[in-house]
Amino acid sequence: GSLFIWKKFFHKDSRIIGIDLNPDAKKLEKFGFEIFIGNQSNKSFWDEFYSKVGNIDIILDDGGHKNIQQISTVDNSINKINNGGLIVVEDVHSSFIKWYYNPSKNSFINFFEVLLQ
Repeated sequence: GSLFIWKKFFHKDSRIIGIDLNPDAKKLEKFGFEIFIGNQSNKSFWDEFYSKVGNIDIILDDGGHKNIQQISTVDNSINKINNGGLIVVEDVHSSFIKWYYNPSKNSFINFFEVLLQ
């Protein structure tokens, strides 16, 4: 559903690509979106995705809240973002929630603290 908001926010002619685990998301292609079905924690998914779409300007991760999902998305996308592009990760608060086995040394937030040292 947020694909429509992003289309309106960026520009009606923007290329908006959605990624989802649920194959039913493909129905949104009739509205002009490109939809890929796959697991954001899977490197093979990302390799195939970027081989088809090429580099991108912005990735907005509004997917899974688990550490591995968020880390994997960034790790597999960082070199596929065009110069001046952005990676935005929503729901980073999960790095502080016990339900997601956090706080821990393996949290998404800690991953970046280590990366930036």
